[in-house]
Amino acid sequence: MDFGITLCNDICEQPSGPWPRDAPLAHWSVADPALVKGDDLQKRAAFIEAYRRLGVRLTAFVNLPF
Repeated sequence: MDFGITLCNDICEQPSGPWPRDAPLAHWSVADPALVKGDDLQKRAAFIEAYRRLGVRLTAFVNLPF
């Protein structure tokens, strides 16, 4: 693994997560859209927002000069 990215606050706080210790790690806190309560429109909006936030971060990440 060249790089590890966690999204869930629970996993990033574990002292020994499921990743190699020598891999660089980043934590991108993104709310789990599957946990959203409400009608279908609210649930859909949560998934769209999570997708948008991840897209922005991934675009920035792949454009880093390394």
